[in-house]
Amino acid sequence: MSGCQRLMQLLNFVVDSTLKGEAMHLKETTIGVAVFGRSPDYDPKVDTIVRSQAWRLRSKLKKYYASEGAADRIVIDIPIGHYVPVFHAREEVEIGG
Repeated sequence: MSGCQRLMQLLNFVVDSTLKGEAMHLKETTIGVAVFGRSPDYDPKVDTIVRSQAWRLRSKLKKYYASEGAADRIVIDIPIGHYVPVFHAREEVEIGG
C-alpha cells in the first residue's frame, strides 16, 4: 500500500492493539486520537475521519490481497462496522505442478 502513510498507521495501530490483547479499546474516538491526532473530545459524528479512512483501508486491503498479496499466507480483514481486525490463514496453493 505504497503512498498511504496514514492508512498504514491505521492498519498498524489496529493490528498491534489486537495482538497486544487491547482490541476492546478499538473504538472510533480512540483511533481518532491515536492515529489521526484528534483531541480526546472530538465528535466522530461531525468528524468522520476514522470511518472514511477505515473504508479506504478495507478497499486497499481487498485490492492488495487480490493482486500482490495473493500469495500471502495470512489475510487481514477489518469487518464493516468494526475496527478490530480478523486474521485468516490461507490454504497453501501449489503453483506449477
